[in-house]
Amino acid sequence: MKMHFTQPVDAPPAQVFTRLDNIEGLVAELADDRMSLTPLEPGQWAVVLHLKDHARNGTLHLAAREVGTPYCLTGHVDGLELTAVVSVLSDDDAGPSAMDVSLALAAHTLRSRVMLAGLTVTQGHLHTRLASRLAAFAKRIEERGD
Repeated sequence: MKMHFTQPVDAPPAQVFTRLDNIEGLVAELADDRMSLTPLEPGQWAVVLHLKDHARNGTLHLAAREVGTPYCLTGHVDGLELTAVVSVLSDDDAGPSAMDVSLALAAHTLRSRVMLAGLTVTQGHLHTRLASRLAAFAKRIEERGD
């Protein structure tokens, strides 16, 4: 299952990247109470994913990150593989920009196939919900102006 979001932000790219660089904050903004992260060491987190009253445990790793370039997160939760690529798009260093987020989920076990099937059924609702949360996050970036 794949989802892609591009959200315009009326803020310079450096400001947007600074806010996106806080991975725990970004996950909290987008996943609300459905996913929580606990830092293990730099670039690694323990993940708890709450689906249908069940807690699924896994890990999340920062696979690649350089200032000003997209970063890639990879993770596994009960055989479900997650890949996220987050970047800031802009034509001008001082002008408006956009957040670009791509998510991909793949199943590697029977349990994860069942989880993915359930998520696929609700993919439209999930996409709408994540897009709304990303838009609210963009609005907060614009309002803070830091």
